Amino acid sequence: MKKRIITMVLGTVLAIGLLSGCGNPQNSNKTVTSVEDVPAATSDGTDVVPEQTAADSKDDLNQAREIRIGTNNNYFTATVAYQKGFLQDEFGDGFKISLHNFTNGPQQIEAIAAGELDIVQYGDVPTTNSYANNAGVHIISNLWSSDDAYALLAGPDSGISQPSDLKGKTVAIGIGTNNHQFLLKVLEAGGLTEADINILNISSGSDQLASLIEGSVDAITTTQPNFDSYAEKSGGKIIVTNKDYNLAATFILATDDFAAKNPDTVARVLKVLDQTNKWIEENLDESVTIVADYFGIAEADARKYWDTRVFDIGWSDELTETLGATVEYEYEQGLIKAKFDPNDAIDTTYLELAGIHTK
Repeated sequence: MKKRIITMVLGTVLAIGLLSGCGNPQNSNKTVTSVEDVPAATSDGTDVVPEQTAADSKDDLNQAREIRIGTNNNYFTATVAYQKGFLQDEFGDGFKISLHNFTNGPQQIEAIAAGELDIVQYGDVPTTNSYANNAGVHIISNLWSSDDAYALLAGPDSGISQPSDLKGKTVAIGIGTNNHQFLLKVLEAGGLTEADINILNISSGSDQLASLIEGSVDAITTTQPNFDSYAEKSGGKIIVTNKDYNLAATFILATDDFAAKNPDTVARVLKVLDQTNKWIEENLDESVTIVADYFGIAEADARKYWDTRVFDIGWSDELTETLGATVEYEYEQGLIKAKFDPNDAIDTTYLELAGIHTK
């Protein structure tokens, strides 16, 4: 496990438990410059951002006055921290915080390559792919883990009742996602490979469902909170979930350049996210409403997403083992060209700076 030695005193993190008030959900690429204020719009529709003040630190490090965070649908922690203004309160009005929403991890990897993000959040499969392909990122924390996050849903007329029945069928998945790895494991359990089925690369859950309903695909891999609602809408049947195969995990990563230049800033983000999880547990109803409104989903679905995952900022040996198993599997399937030690992809420096547990 990689640990950089940084002689830096972690900035004091403001207590967020006493914060109150919830701003209206903003578009995912909006930049908020204060807790209560959304930037005013000019006549051409662009946002007006106050002039940034000079960084307080006199060191060469931690001079960033902006941080750009990538997130996926339903990810609670950063969404609540952003919408409640917890991150903005920590860094002050002169610091720009932006939250960018994506459908999946591969889309965030593309944004990293374009230099558009500093901190990202995605599953162990895109994590493995991005590290193996030298995307310039390291894992800095866990986000959530679950043994009940993914499922194979078959259409009512598909003739699929077990994994071996997938032979010759058409399945919709998001290629390069954790759903992809889950499907490979289901195929393996049925004595099949990808060569035995037809795959359609469809990332959007709603588009997958539409394809299943119209009969252009026989099955889809879907995530909670969509299991029950998708089965009901399609008349289909859940064949298996990842509970039968492996622990699913999603990580928080930072780009190497930003983290090396701003270690204290990265640590403070993790500290706020850790405190936000505690706030969510104590204010779950409000948090569910925030996430549901932000992503435009039903509150029942948002709550189910939280309830079927363990959100935990930190790191553990079990997560290292999970990542290692993914590396082995990705290599065996030919999805990465070379194996790597999972410890090399993990950097707990920022958790340690933030005083957050590793175990």
